[in-house]
Amino acid sequence: MTRIAIVGGGRAATLHAEAAVATVGVELVGVGGRPGSAEMLAAAAGVPDLPLAELADRADGLVIAVPPGAVSEVLAAIPADLPVLVESPVPLALAGVERPRAMTAANLLHAATVKKGLRAIADLGHAHHLLLRGRAIRREGASDPFAEPFAGAWPVLLMAAAAPVLAVSATRNGTAARAVLTLGDGRTPSAQLAWIGAEDAMSAGTELEAAGATGVVTIGLWPTPRLEIDGREIADTEEHPLVALGFAEQIRRFAAMCDGRAEPWPPLSVGLGVTTLTEAANRSAAADGAEVATTN
Repeated sequence: MTRIAIVGGGRAATLHAEAAVATVGVELVGVGGRPGSAEMLAAAAGVPDLPLAELADRADGLVIAVPPGAVSEVLAAIPADLPVLVESPVPLALAGVERPRAMTAANLLHAATVKKGLRAIADLGHAHHLLLRGRAIRREGASDPFAEPFAGAWPVLLMAAAAPVLAVSATRNGTAARAVLTLGDGRTPSAQLAWIGAEDAMSAGTELEAAGATGVVTIGLWPTPRLEIDGREIADTEEHPLVALGFAEQIRRFAAMCDGRAEPWPPLSVGLGVTTLTEAANRSAAADGAEVATTN
């Protein structure tokens, strides 16, 4: 039995807790964090609300689902060899931190439908067209359309691109944002993202479209993963949302890493790359679309 604890009490922490409770071979041994939200999550999950030191002592691995500004403080207070799953966005302050047993929380990369779609894109040989489209109701407190609530889609685009991002050119116009990436091989995938009002909720969704010489692949990312290849929908078995969105498999992978049965995947570098990309997009938008160099 792999013992996992969670630091945090928000939406992401709740999903991780639900996945841990529902996963065979995993035991959720505690929750901690801000007074109030973490206490409520602990009560809902039927586990104790504990201080960080006790969580680290009880657990084989720690899920860190706190605001980015607090991540470094949490890591500094726990043993360096304790396995961690760090919720996105991963702060750039971790770029120089040696943490070999650390994973980025990128649930969609663990979703079976998304993995099947990424394999189909790889089979195109060289996708000359990659477009990420997203429309979502703005979450309370969100101020960055490149990162919120679309941060989870960026790792999928980067995996599909399979090439380093050298630069970003981006624009923002009220509730809409657009970014064009320049890859190391010269391709220019793009993202078109928008916040919408509650009255337009039926049009909400996020998807990645890829085209190559041999076909077209569309991966639906939200609200439920789906896959189309050359206009034909590839039907999958109905799954619980925690499974369909990859949270259950992500916890299983994290547990396997904690036990030494798997390498950390995706590593922290993936989360850091997403943060670098979104921050570069915001700098570009503030400079009226001027290209901003980046490494990924």
